[in-house]
Amino acid sequence: MAAGMNSPFGLAYARNLNGTTNSPSINKYFAKVTDNKIVSSFFAGDPVTMETADNKAGALPNGSVKPYAVLPTKVAIDLATKDSLALPVVGVVEYIEYTNPQGITTKVSGVLAATDVLANTTVTVGVIDDPNVVWTIQVSTNVNANNAAFVVVPKFPSAVVGAGIGADFTFGLAGGTNFDTVPRADSTEANPTVYANNPTTGNLQLGKSAYYLNVGIADTAATDYTHVSNILPLTAIGYSSNTGNGTEKGKTIAATNFPIVEVVINNHLYKTAHYA
Repeated sequence: MAAGMNSPFGLAYARNLNGTTNSPSINKYFAKVTDNKIVSSFFAGDPVTMETADNKAGALPNGSVKPYAVLPTKVAIDLATKDSLALPVVGVVEYIEYTNPQGITTKVSGVLAATDVLANTTVTVGVIDDPNVVWTIQVSTNVNANNAAFVVVPKFPSAVVGAGIGADFTFGLAGGTNFDTVPRADSTEANPTVYANNPTTGNLQLGKSAYYLNVGIADTAATDYTHVSNILPLTAIGYSSNTGNGTEKGKTIAATNFPIVEVVINNHLYKTAHYA
């Protein structure tokens, strides 16, 4: 991805927390199927949670998973017990494997909801579920641009919440329209260029997720970036060293729109989330 381009890709494996870069473990989970159709869309890079509370309690490690539900408002917890209403992240999708009605089994990096499958077969979702993984993710916002300008500038650290490295953030998915009216840093009168809007869903052809790290939401007061009353799923630990993570013309990385940052999953099923 070129510097300053808006092209979310979900979570991409970077390395392990212990500094090694060996391939992370991928465990098999299952996608929910109803009437021989896959219930949810899945794309490589999607964060996933357990399908139901009952499943979460009784069917590990091979339970059914679903895409992480983006919660743009505060998720209350019991401060005494630290119990959250937000389902923790199980891991990140690597592949989906299913058998179509013709009996052909296929392993893919993207599948749409309502895809037909062969009766009495299961749909496997390969998930990187190691909690000790460092991921890269693109920054964006779900707040629409207005008057050819960003209302919440998609840069890091966040100008809205004053949070950067070491802070926790929410996932974003879709939202963020009218970006295609905002001139890019390299835009000129002779060669006008604008940013892309956030995709509304993953890219089936590329098998690419559309999740991003959200640096600001419409109701910023309802998002608790200081851990007072909720658990946020991502902790930012630095900028990515990805070669595509350059700077826009005339800007520093901190002033570049849509940078790529490194994160760890904070609210993970297989570890304890931290609090302030």
